[in-house]
Amino acid sequence: MAHNIYVDLFVLSNEQIEKTLSKLTSENIQFRLTENTASAGFLLKHICETQLTFNRMLFGEPLDFTPTTFRVETDAGIALDVNEIIHLQEQGNQKIIANLQKASDEYMN
Repeated sequence: MAHNIYVDLFVLSNEQIEKTLSKLTSENIQFRLTENTASAGFLLKHICETQLTFNRMLFGEPLDFTPTTFRVETDAGIALDVNEIIHLQEQGNQKIIANLQKASDEYMN
């Protein structure tokens, strides 16, 4: 397998998401910077859902969930689950890294 700079870039970009997710708790998941901004949990869930959606768009892999943060004008305070957000992030990491490696192997050989 050739060294894959795309995997490196993806992993690097996700380090901040993982660091922030490690601090997310049921107590702070609904925190908002101001009353008009989305909550920390909503923003993190949106990032994770977006990654998986890009994975579908780029690599044709179907989504096994229904995004709940897209096309929403505001964070209406829906109930959020820390474990669900972490699961989405882990799932996104695994799928995107695997697909980047596969695509790289196909085009490098």
